[in-house]
Amino acid sequence: MMINLSVFVFLGTAYVDPNRRFQGCERNYNEGSCKDTNEMASLYNITVMEQITWDDNAYIKLPMTEEGCRKSCLEDCNCAGALYESGFCNKQKYPVKYAWRIGQNQSSKVFFKVALESIKSSNHSSAIGMVRTSKKAVVQILVMSLAFITWCLVALSISGFFILKSRVIKGRMQMESGNFGMARELTLRAFSYRELKKATRGFKEELGKGSSGAVYKGTLYKGKKAIAVKRLEKVVSESEREFLTEMLKVDVYSYGVVLLEIVFCRRNMEINVSKPEEILLSKWAYELLVERELERLDLGEDVDRQKLEKMVMIGLWCIQDEPDLRPSMKNVVMMLEGITDVSVPPRPTAASA
Repeated sequence: MMINLSVFVFLGTAYVDPNRRFQGCERNYNEGSCKDTNEMASLYNITVMEQITWDDNAYIKLPMTEEGCRKSCLEDCNCAGALYESGFCNKQKYPVKYAWRIGQNQSSKVFFKVALESIKSSNHSSAIGMVRTSKKAVVQILVMSLAFITWCLVALSISGFFILKSRVIKGRMQMESGNFGMARELTLRAFSYRELKKATRGFKEELGKGSSGAVYKGTLYKGKKAIAVKRLEKVVSESEREFLTEMLKVDVYSYGVVLLEIVFCRRNMEINVSKPEEILLSKWAYELLVERELERLDLGEDVDRQKLEKMVMIGLWCIQDEPDLRPSMKNVVMMLEGITDVSVPPRPTAASA
């Protein structure tokens, strides 16, 4: 079965008319004037194709060897290609047409002459095409990468917005319901002036008054939690300093209560005790201290009595009723480390409960 190759072009050629391919193909380069045989060999190359033939009139047909046919076409200015078949060299001029592939049982060769300049031009065009294709691919990859990164950033922004919004809504619902669980007991929370005013019903019920302002009664979480709110009357540096000093003294007082509870292994106030004087820990601890009867605690023989006495005195100093008598936390640490001597404190009042 023969396959028509007239729709194809040989290397270094182009269709005479792309719309009328049956007219054949011609060279796609300028040949110039005809050169001598030596110069022709340096300007052209022979491409060998097997099992190819064409049905066209050769301008010359000579009996010769295969190598002689190849060399003869290479040195002939008019030869576009030579068909070597059955011992004859059929030289063909341009245009070349009516070419087809023959079967395996037939033998023929085509020596097609191609200018070296045309080969280089073809390779150069291919290289340019590859570079253009490569640049285009790089641009496409960059565009796709930027689009993907932009999409990810937009998705993260939207996700972050909804997560933050859900947390804000959840926090508002918890504040309205008062359902904080352990978080309410273990964390600190800042309140706005509007919230505190609403909690105290416009600072209506006054509980007491200090140097920097009055204390008002209030409730949070729909009346489930009672609070005391101190409202600064003069927001100046001196009032703020006094308020911070009071807060520090409150911290020292709390530390003293905890220290005594640790030493005596009981709460500050106990109802189920053997003697009435033991109900209030601060009062009972002071009596044991001044009467030197701390041994009654029965803490074991491994307890250092002097250290025990020092701990009790430090705790009693911290829970003094007058804030000015309470030491600072710095002085408390110095007392605990033995840097500062500890003297016997005054008797705490019943208000220390």
